[in-house]
Amino acid sequence: MAIVKLTPTNAARSASYIAFTNQTNMYDDASDTSDYGSIRGRAGRNSNSTYYAFLYGFDFSQVPSNATVNSFTVRIRCYCNSHLTTGSSYRMRLCSTASNNNVITGTTTSTDISQTVQVITIPTGSLDWATLSGYPSFAIEIRLRNSSTSSTVYPYVYVYGAEIEVDYTVPGPDIYSNYYIMTSYGGWSPCIEGNNAHGLRPFSGSVLPNCSGMATGRFNEKLNLGACTWLGSWNGGDFLVNAMAQGLPAGTDPVVGGAMVWRNNGEGHVAIVEQIISPTEIICSESGWDWTSNVWEYRTHYYNNGRWHSNSAYRYQGCVYPPGTPPGPLPIDEGVLAAIYAIWREEDELRYPR
Repeated sequence: MAIVKLTPTNAARSASYIAFTNQTNMYDDASDTSDYGSIRGRAGRNSNSTYYAFLYGFDFSQVPSNATVNSFTVRIRCYCNSHLTTGSSYRMRLCSTASNNNVITGTTTSTDISQTVQVITIPTGSLDWATLSGYPSFAIEIRLRNSSTSSTVYPYVYVYGAEIEVDYTVPGPDIYSNYYIMTSYGGWSPCIEGNNAHGLRPFSGSVLPNCSGMATGRFNEKLNLGACTWLGSWNGGDFLVNAMAQGLPAGTDPVVGGAMVWRNNGEGHVAIVEQIISPTEIICSESGWDWTSNVWEYRTHYYNNGRWHSNSAYRYQGCVYPPGTPPGPLPIDEGVLAAIYAIWREEDELRYPR
């Protein structure tokens, strides 16, 4: 479902350990070579010498605790000077501490380090999520061999950065549960029956495919409420104002579990935020009335030109937050304000009939 790249927030410096002096110059910043850490071998020595890059601060909380991890990839961006000889024994390994007695099983590579900047990938073998996330810090072991026995010649490895890439999937919606079945069919959803014009509706009484049925079911399912307490059978573009009328908080910024709302002349689209990859990239679970394939799927949305994009004709309205979430600012949109005023006027008529 998603790939997140974790970089260390700091690096230890002690004896022959490495230190990164500028944390912006990590693996993916290949253009800046002004700052780097170096691992220096011993002069006058032509046998193997082992040194470490001791990194810590990998933020594994970016990977949801209920995720199924598909793969890990550890990368080091580095190069060596001309005094480092080559050969299969010049390995890089991932360790749990700055000691080669704690090498993590299956994380050794014999790739030679060249004299030009390169990315070395350390395989992770059968490494499991519990093992990796349990380590607060890692040591990157680099074994050096000097090409000269001169007492003034030192082999170096220059390291520009490191990252751990985690490919993972989070559990999706259970579309056969009561969250996605109409109340008239014994389920919990107040939404209408899904569109079956393209043969996608999985069974009679299912509220899929339809963005409203998907959003209402998933919003409550993620809260594990055992009922569709929040949201309802509304047009996609009306979710923000109607949810706020229910008392739910809302804001401009997406939050996990929130309902992103787009509007276009009374119509619109709504999707549930599953993962926030970055301030400009999110992954949502969603469905659509007119979809011709897949009753639901994960889709990626990006923030640019001042708004979150779903469809060029749809204007972003805001995000409905799960109950208890602090509200945030909302974009000023005439359509939303008009809808809010209409609800207020209707409430006034009920309270103070003429």
